[in-house]
Amino acid sequence: DIELETMEGPVEVTTSGGDIDGEDIQGSIRAQTSGGDISVVKTWNKSLSEHDIKLKTSRGTIRLTLPRNFPATIRATVEDKFSMEAIDSEIPLRISTHHDEVRGEGVIGEGTYRVTLRTRYDSIIITEE
Repeated sequence: DIELETMEGPVEVTTSGGDIDGEDIQGSIRAQTSGGDISVVKTWNKSLSEHDIKLKTSRGTIRLTLPRNFPATIRATVEDKFSMEAIDSEIPLRISTHHDEVRGEGVIGEGTYRVTLRTRYDSIIITEE
């Protein structure tokens, strides 16, 4: 497992197995695991310019907490699922099914930063803080 706490700069982590947990991620983050959950609590340090978020797991749940009014374009995908309940978001998203995946898309404010979430067989949970 990988645990991150109070990270200011761009963060990039990869593991072939195990969970990734990030608390107080102030800048951009790219996190990928081949098998495990990803949990990230994003804070918005406005002095930093990079805030894109890309989280991917081949098998596991993604939990993302965003700051309220964080200006983002969100694209969430759950592969090999057919129920729209695979994506649970406090932020309004257009949720739809396409062949063998569930997609959620939405824009907060001006949609400045990209948030890309992808998992397989599991779920995505997005909350606001």
